[in-house]
Amino acid sequence: MKAARTASSDSISISFDFRRRECDDVGRLARQIATNLERLRRNGHPRWKLVDLDVPLEGWDQHDCVRKYLGTQAEESSPSASTADRNPVAEAIKEALGD
Repeated sequence: MKAARTASSDSISISFDFRRRECDDVGRLARQIATNLERLRRNGHPRWKLVDLDVPLEGWDQHDCVRKYLGTQAEESSPSASTADRNPVAEAIKEALGD
């Protein structure tokens, strides 16, 4: 019997407040994950054991909404993530498509 071929990848969770109205919801979700990560690792899906919240994601900044609820600071070497016209999701998609 021939073994089935599978694909695997690391995954990330990305959220962006397109309408600029759900900032607090995004921040509260981030805080819930961060403060309950050990519980999720013990009782949740086995993939939670692989989650590392300290891995930097090159080219992406932690948004003000998340920093507000996690009490973290912006990276000094990166531009401000609070620029109103900036849309990192759209920028990443355009870059991936070569636009």
